[in-house]
Amino acid sequence: MSNTAINKQIAKGAIWMVGLRFCIKGISIVSTMILAHLLVPDDFGVMAMASSVYALIELMRSFGFDTVLIQRQTADKDHYDTAWTLQIIFAILASASIIAVSDLAASYYNDYRLGLVLSTMALVTLFNGFNNIGVVEFRKKLTFGKEFTYQLLIKLSGFVITIPLAFYWRNYWALLMGTISSTMVSLILSYLMQSYRPKISLKVWKDVLGFSSWLYINNILFFLNQHSQNFILGRMGGSNALGLFSISNEIGALVIGEIVAPINRAAYPGYSAVASDKDKLKETYLRVFSYIVIIAVPSAIGIAITSPVFVAALLGEKWSNCVPMIQIISLGSIFVALNSSSGYIYLALGKQKFTTALTILWLCILIPLMFWFAPKEGGLGVAKAILITSIIMFPFYQLWINKILSISTFKLITTIKRPLIASVAMGYIVLKYLEYIGAHYHDLAGVTYLLSIVILGASCFVFILFSLWITTKKISSAEDDLFTKLKIFLEGDSC
Repeated sequence: MSNTAINKQIAKGAIWMVGLRFCIKGISIVSTMILAHLLVPDDFGVMAMASSVYALIELMRSFGFDTVLIQRQTADKDHYDTAWTLQIIFAILASASIIAVSDLAASYYNDYRLGLVLSTMALVTLFNGFNNIGVVEFRKKLTFGKEFTYQLLIKLSGFVITIPLAFYWRNYWALLMGTISSTMVSLILSYLMQSYRPKISLKVWKDVLGFSSWLYINNILFFLNQHSQNFILGRMGGSNALGLFSISNEIGALVIGEIVAPINRAAYPGYSAVASDKDKLKETYLRVFSYIVIIAVPSAIGIAITSPVFVAALLGEKWSNCVPMIQIISLGSIFVALNSSSGYIYLALGKQKFTTALTILWLCILIPLMFWFAPKEGGLGVAKAILITSIIMFPFYQLWINKILSISTFKLITTIKRPLIASVAMGYIVLKYLEYIGAHYHDLAGVTYLLSIVILGASCFVFILFSLWITTKKISSAEDDLFTKLKIFLEGDSC
């Protein structure tokens, strides 16, 4: 397959995966809006505490077998069967371990409720272990339509169970039962949607685990990056403070989890396919990077600016303390988003050690900062620690990946220049709009007001970006694809 064809497949896959994440996040936003009115921060805090302990034990089975199968273009049935068998073995061990540490976790957080919650969550790990390993083919063969359907049905199942139970129970058990139900649906769908039937086998276990060792180390570091704040803040501030931070982090990091992650998820098989050709890999990386810039930067700035209106309109006054945390986390997410693709390049090249080194450096900065800020400022201090770390680490990530792929600083700047200018200009216009509305229309609020801000921001960004693209067409990036396809669509529609 040519590089152009691969890039088209990546672009198509990215559209599918971003569309999927938008659908899933749309469901999550509606769910969060409803649950925020039915439950209290303490309920979300309990689940955040339990989820951190759950994720810690889940490391026992975080070998990234799906990543191994995607990276190895020649993986055969023995690899798939071995990966599935190892998946089951580690799931059984992990589920038993979750039950074993449940009372210890309850003692650490000084919250007796965690014992039963964690014991119940062990079922999630057990069910996940038996998922059909064959669903990895959806991504490996770039059939993202199936991946879209699979993930969307899982999310919908959790939604239709969680919301009615929240109305009835009015506590964190609704969240837990929703998680278990979606896990069961995932297990069933993995066999209904994929004809592959794995068998018990350990024939090539050394080969599978050999590649997975670096992935396992990186997953441990990823866990520390994602959950260390929960252990620190949950211990120091309790479930209520952690609940406020968890919702703030979910909203503030929307760009990373719901926009950038699916793009990278779609791009990884493409990186692996051209990993042996440095020039093609560089071209593919820069194209994906430009898409991330054009989507992530304006989205993060928009979240930061609209957060006061968003929280007031959709969550309610009891969540007002989330606003400054959302703003800080969303700005930090810009730097994280721009760095995110490099890890997938290292995976495709079999150089996971670079990701390991960078993540260790990240944690060496983040964790001390959290211990410094959290006792004084709680969740807001944790948010500040994340922002400071992301700013400090940005040049390290960029210098390293640019050296690996021989990308010049000039090329990098030209790739991000137009979207960055358009995003800053959009942010300025929206801020002035908010100031004007605040001065002249004090009673304007709610979802309609929020939508007007979103429409204004999106329109301004597209207009400014288009204007810059028209005047500097010689600079090739994602805008060429987007506006050229839009032009073809409009011309075709007018015929």
